[in-house]
Amino acid sequence: MSSCNDRRFEQKLYAYELGMLSNDERREVELHLLDCDSCNAKVRDFEAAAILLRHDKSVHSELDNLAQFEIDAASEAEKSEQRRKESKTRSTSVSWTRVAVVVAALVVLLLVRPWRIEFYSRDELVAAENRLMILPFDVADPRDREERLGEMVADLLITDLSESEYVQVLSRQRTNELSQLIGKDAFELPDIDAVRTLSQQGRVRWFIQGTVFRDRDSTVISSQLVDAANGGVIASQQIAGDREESIFTLVDRLTVQIKKDLALPDDAFTEPDPRVIDVTTYSPVAYRFYLEGLEQASKLYTNEAIAAFENALKFDSNFAMVYYHLSDLKDRLLIQKAAQLIDRTSKREQYYIQARLAAYNGDLEGAIQSLENLVSRYPDEKAAYYQLGAYYEDQQLFSKAIECLNQSIALDPLHKASYNRLAYLYDRLGKFDQALRVVDKYIEIAPDEPNPYDSKGQICAWNGQLETAIEAYRKALEIRPDYTFSLMYLSYMYTYHGNYDSATVLMRRFASLPSPQIRSAGRLYQAYVHLYAGRLRQALQVLNEGIAADTMEHDFSIIDQNYILKGIVLSTLNDCDGAIKELQHLKEIPGSLHSSRTAQFEVQLLAQCGEINTAVRKADSLRQTLVDNNQPLTNYWYARASIDLASGNLDSSIHYFQLAARDTKDFPCHYWLARALWETGQYSEVVEILKATLSRYSSERLFHSIWSMEAEYYLGRAYEETGQIQEAVSAYEHLLSLRKNPDTPIAILDDAKERLERLQKIL
Repeated sequence: MSSCNDRRFEQKLYAYELGMLSNDERREVELHLLDCDSCNAKVRDFEAAAILLRHDKSVHSELDNLAQFEIDAASEAEKSEQRRKESKTRSTSVSWTRVAVVVAALVVLLLVRPWRIEFYSRDELVAAENRLMILPFDVADPRDREERLGEMVADLLITDLSESEYVQVLSRQRTNELSQLIGKDAFELPDIDAVRTLSQQGRVRWFIQGTVFRDRDSTVISSQLVDAANGGVIASQQIAGDREESIFTLVDRLTVQIKKDLALPDDAFTEPDPRVIDVTTYSPVAYRFYLEGLEQASKLYTNEAIAAFENALKFDSNFAMVYYHLSDLKDRLLIQKAAQLIDRTSKREQYYIQARLAAYNGDLEGAIQSLENLVSRYPDEKAAYYQLGAYYEDQQLFSKAIECLNQSIALDPLHKASYNRLAYLYDRLGKFDQALRVVDKYIEIAPDEPNPYDSKGQICAWNGQLETAIEAYRKALEIRPDYTFSLMYLSYMYTYHGNYDSATVLMRRFASLPSPQIRSAGRLYQAYVHLYAGRLRQALQVLNEGIAADTMEHDFSIIDQNYILKGIVLSTLNDCDGAIKELQHLKEIPGSLHSSRTAQFEVQLLAQCGEINTAVRKADSLRQTLVDNNQPLTNYWYARASIDLASGNLDSSIHYFQLAARDTKDFPCHYWLARALWETGQYSEVVEILKATLSRYSSERLFHSIWSMEAEYYLGRAYEETGQIQEAVSAYEHLLSLRKNPDTPIAILDDAKERLERLQKIL
C-alpha cells in the first residue's frame, strides 16, 4: 500500500479520531480519506484505541493540558481571531505535529496498562441536548401489523414531539436505521450491548418503545421511557380509548404524558402544540398508504410508490406530504399543491416543501438555505443532507455535494439513496474506480433489491464495460423481472452487443407494461434496435406505428422524440422535404411544450436541410427561453454550432460545440464536435474524441444510432489519416459486423467495405 503524499493529513489523523478538529477540518480530512487508502488504513488501525482514549479522563486531562499550552503560547491577537473563527473548538489551534507525538505516546501507554473504562457516564456518552429516539411499536394482532399500526404510532409520535422546541427527536429514517442496527422488533428492553449502541450511535438521552393492543372494544397504547445511558426505565405511560377513537387522538394524549415524564422546562407546556391530525392527515388508511409509499420509494420502486401515494389521496385529498413526494416521482407541479397545504405539515416538513418549491422555481440558493435551516434545527436529518448534495451538484459545487452525501452516510451508514447518488457523482467527475467502490457498497447494503445492480450496470456501461453491465442488469432482473430500468437498459446493452433478437424481446416486454408512458417508450425503443442494425426503413415503420399508438392512447409525453428521430432518418436518406414535414408535425402535438433538447435537434435538422434563416430564428427563441428560465445555455450552444457547421463557419462551429461538450457527456455534442474537427483536418483530435464517446454505452447514444454508426465510420477514417492501419481495420470490422443486413443502401457502409478490403491487403 502506498503512503500518503500529503503530510498535513497524516498529522491530523489522531486528532480526527479523537474529535479534536473543527467542522471544516474534519470535513477536509473525511474527503481526503475517500481517496487515500493509506490514511484510511491508519484510521481503522487506530479506531479501537481511540474509543478508549475518548472515554478516559486522564487522557482527556493530558490533551486538555496540551491544548492549553499551545493556546497560551499564541499571541493575544491570534487567540482572539481563533475564537472568532472557531468558537467551541478550543483545541483546533494545536500544532498537529505535537498532537501526533503526544497521542502516539498515549497509544503506547494504552497498550501496556490495564484499562477499565466506564461506558455509562452521561456526561461523556450522551449529548447534552435532550435527544429522543422513538422505536417502532410492537403489535400483537397480525392484522394490525399488516396495517402498519405500530409503525404508524411511532411515526406520529415523532411528528408530534418534533414540534417542541425543547426536545430533539430523531427522524423516521434515523430511527429506522438504529432500530435495525440493534435488532429491535419486539416489546423488550434492549440488552446492554444494544443500549450501548443506542448511546454511542444515536447520541440519544432517552428512547421510547411500546406496544399497541386492540380488541373488539378498545385500543391500548403502552410505552416506556428508557434512559439510554444505562437502559433503566424512567417512566411508563398507558393510553386507552374506545375502539372507535382515532389513533391520532390517542397519540396526542400520549405525547402530553411523555413530555411530562421527560421533565422538560415549564415553557415546554405553554408552547404551541398542534394536534397531530392537523399536521398529518385525519385518515389512518391514508397514513398507512403514505408509509407504504415511503417504503416503496426507498427501494426506487417508482410505480409502486406512486400507486401507494395516490391511494392515500383517495382517503385524504389534502394530505400535503403526499403531494410533496409525488412532485418528485410523478409531476413536479404538484409541489405547488403541497405548498398550498403547508400549514397542515410539521415544522420539519415545512422546510422540505419550501426547499423543493424554491428549487422548482429555479431558486437553488433559496432551496439550499431552507435545507441549511432544517439541519440547523434537526441535525440528524439525513434526507436533508442528501437533498443538499443534489442541489450542490446542480450548482456544480461538487466538493460540497460530496461532503453533504458523506454527512448523510455518516448519519446512516445504510442510507441507500446517498450511496447511489454518490456513485453517480464520482462517475460524473471521472472517478470510475471510486464510483464502482461506492456502488459495490450499495449492493452490499441492499443485495436483494434490483436498483443497486441497475446502477452498477449503468455506471459500467458509461465506462466501456459492456459485459459487466450486462451481468449487472441480468442480476437486477433476477431479483425483479419487471424492473423497468433494467429491462430498458439491458435491451440497450444487447443492442450494442449485436444481440438484436434478445434486445427486441426485452423491448416488447417493456412495451407491454401497464403504464401508457412506459408502453410509449417501449415502442420508441424498438426503433433503436433497427436503427443500430442499419435497418432504417424498418425503423421508420416502427416509429409510424408508435406515433399512431400514442395518438390512440392520447399519450403525447415523448411523441416529439418520434418525430425528431424520423426527421434524422429521413435526412440521412437525403429526403429533406420529408424531414421538414416531420418537424412541422411537432407544432400539431396537442398541448405539448417541447423541451429545449427537442428544440436543439429541430434547429440542427433545419440547418442541415438548408433552412438556415428558420434555424436561426428558432435558435434565438431557444436562447431566450433558456435565459428566461435561468437554465444553462448548453442546448443553445449546440444549436448555434449546428447552424455554423451547416453554413461552413467551421471555427465558430468548433467553438460552440466545445462549449456544449464541456457541460455534458451526451453523445451528439461530442460526435458533432469531432465532425467539425474532421472538416478542418484535425484527425488526431477526432480519434481522441470518438474513441472516448464510442466507449460510453448510453441511452442517448442509442437514440442517435445513425450518428453512432457514422461515428464508427469516421473513427476508422481518422485512424487511416493518422497512419494507424490496424486500428482502422478493427474499427471498420466492428462497424460492419453490427450492420450485416441493412434494408437500404448506406453510403458509409459501402465505403467502409471497400476501405477494409484495401487495408487488409496492405496488412
